[in-house]
Amino acid sequence: MEEANNYLVNSYMPAFNAEFMQPASQEGSAFIPWVGASLNDVLSKQYERVVSSDNCVSFNGKTLQIPPDKYRCNFVKLKVRVHHYIDGSMAIFHGPRKLAHYDNEGKLKGKTEIMKQIKKHNLKHFSQKEYEDNSFTTKQDISIYS
Repeated sequence: MEEANNYLVNSYMPAFNAEFMQPASQEGSAFIPWVGASLNDVLSKQYERVVSSDNCVSFNGKTLQIPPDKYRCNFVKLKVRVHHYIDGSMAIFHGPRKLAHYDNEGKLKGKTEIMKQIKKHNLKHFSQKEYEDNSFTTKQDISIYS
């Protein structure tokens, strides 16, 4: 093996480079910044799940509740994608839209935005404790967001 590596480094690569190497036509780097979709989403593990009748998705032994959404009453029986990120966090997507983002323990991230929606719609029947427990969106409750 060592002989083969020596041949590659000392004989083959210099001959190959002498025959095919060209000087760059322009000064600078050929690399450009990434402008596509989020690399975290592209590089995440993605799993398909069906939303249960209580607007939840089960994933890795955790129950992820989908928060209220202004576009749909609920997501019951819909196929959604769960993205599992390198840092252990998770997100639920329906098509291109991110419905919710969770930490590695399954707790909802971005709760302040959801509380703003609850207050905007004057939904007083949700207590702060229910909100903190992520238990404020059931199939029945979510229908009032349409």
